Amino acid sequence: MEEKGLEQHGGNIARADINGLFKEILANPQAFGLTNTVGMACPPGVSASACSSAMPGFNASQDYLFADHLHPGPQVHTIIAQ
Repeated sequence: MEEKGLEQHGGNIARADINGLFKEILANPQAFGLTNTVGMACPPGVSASACSSAMPGFNASQDYLFADHLHPGPQVHTIIAQ
């Protein structure tokens, strides 16, 4: 429905299969430059929105799948953007 309205104005919606991408990453994390698929870059109890690299306990490594219990880490955001 929203796609038809968008098409009328010359726009489109690109749907990304993020779930499929996560399955691919979990099947072969090293191929994506990741080594940690269970830990979190942010300190325990700190959400990605409140997390910063200056925070004590932050792991600045780019090899984490997750930033917190729910959100992808910086490296994964780069992968998604590609």
